[in-house]
Amino acid sequence: VNVILKFTHLPPFPEYSLDLCSFPRGNGAMRPVSMEGLVIAITRVTKYTQGARFLCSDEECPCSAGFHHIRVHAPGATESATVRNDFICRICGSALKEDVKFRVLGDKQLVEMIHVRALDLLSAHQQSSLRYQCVTLFLR
Repeated sequence: VNVILKFTHLPPFPEYSLDLCSFPRGNGAMRPVSMEGLVIAITRVTKYTQGARFLCSDEECPCSAGFHHIRVHAPGATESATVRNDFICRICGSALKEDVKFRVLGDKQLVEMIHVRALDLLSAHQQSSLRYQCVTLFLR
C-alpha cells in the first residue's frame, strides 16, 4: 500500500513554519513544515523508483509469486537501496529478481533555497560579516 499525502495548506501555527534564519539544529519530530525563501537553483525533473516488487528465483519457494518482497523508497536513501540485484529471499535464501511490471516511478526535483534577506547583502554598500547559507530541498 502506497499512501501519498498532498497538502494544500498547513495551519498557521509556529510549529508548522520554518524560518531559514533559525533553522533547527536538533533532531526534533519530523512533520510537514511551511518554508518561504528565494529559489536560487533548480534541477530538471528526474525519475526515481518509489517502490518495486521482487520475486524469489526458486520456483518451489512460496515467495516466487505474490507480494512477499516489496521494496519502498525511504527519504534520504539512494536509488540502489530500493532497486539492485543482490537481494535474497528471507525464506529460502535464493536470489530475488525484480518484477519490472510492478515498479512504481515518481518524479523528483532538487531546489536550492535561501532566505529572502540575503538580497539585502547584495544591495548594501557597507561591509558586513553576515552570511546566509542555502538549503537543498528534495521535491517529490
